[in-house]
Amino acid sequence: MKQEKESCKNKGFTLIEMLVVVLIIGILAGIALPQYRKAVVKSKLAEVDLAVGAAKQNIRTYLDANGWPVAGDRGAIFTGSLRNEGSIDLPGDCDSDLTLCTTELAEYEVSCNNAYCLITIWLKFLNDDSITLVMKPDHEVWYLNRADSKETCQWAKERNYPAFSRAVTACGEEGVTLEEYEYE
Repeated sequence: MKQEKESCKNKGFTLIEMLVVVLIIGILAGIALPQYRKAVVKSKLAEVDLAVGAAKQNIRTYLDANGWPVAGDRGAIFTGSLRNEGSIDLPGDCDSDLTLCTTELAEYEVSCNNAYCLITIWLKFLNDDSITLVMKPDHEVWYLNRADSKETCQWAKERNYPAFSRAVTACGEEGVTLEEYEYE
């Protein structure tokens, strides 16, 4: 009988054991949650990349067919079928707004003048951080002109966008060094 009472007393966790378990769970959560957030942002940036890739291709097609805007012209702002002087097919909802195209994850604007074409993207899932890509008339390379966060700097680096002007400084401040490359 005495043996049964003693075995009943030892069936439980001490406060120290519980604290150790909570501490271990806290450490694992502290490691896992930032990694999970990075993975979510990376997957969303991959979806944005599809829209950007389609926009870049359609801009090239338009410029091949119509040429670059001439100096003194007001340029071209592309917003799907509502565009001054014609239309170009861009991803997302472009007809409801005169300047921006909207997708589930981002809003973006595409414009060209005689000096360059710009794609400016505002990322809804990164507090409207923006990315600006620029292409000059003398070649087909898109450069990273601006990035507001470490995630967008890393995104540009992974896609081999050479840095252009302010992007070097902005990404340097975010701790990401862009690898430059020569266009051949």
